[in-house]
Amino acid sequence: MRRLLKPLSLVAMLACSAAHADILDRVELQPAIVSGFVSHHIDTKTHYNENNYGIGYRFGKADVLVGYYRNSHYKNSVYAAYEARWKMTDSIQMGLIAGGVTGYKTALAPLALPEMVLQAQRLELAVTYVPGVSRHIPSLVALQARWAL
Repeated sequence: MRRLLKPLSLVAMLACSAAHADILDRVELQPAIVSGFVSHHIDTKTHYNENNYGIGYRFGKADVLVGYYRNSHYKNSVYAAYEARWKMTDSIQMGLIAGGVTGYKTALAPLALPEMVLQAQRLELAVTYVPGVSRHIPSLVALQARWAL
């Protein structure tokens, strides 16, 4: 019975997600120019780079983001990720970004970020939160600007 608990939990979680997806409207993403980040690392004594300049592009129909930025450890990072967003109000959307990023301790690190996006016409401001994973990965809040084409 214990062996079935994890797969059954996963199926239940996916079913609940599908039920919620029917309620929320999925946002059709447009191609966009994507900026780097401004970040703030929470409760840390280490001096991190919090001006993560960079540039990227979002492919509209594919919902794929690719880009470059200077990461918190003052190293260059390249990323590729899938973005999914759902409409909460006319100007607020919630989303998830999942993919991979370089420039950290491993050659390719997994990337999973929740996001809240404020949209005013073609301008998007995305806020994300990363929980602290270890003393080497502190929690942080980041802001990114995007300009839909």
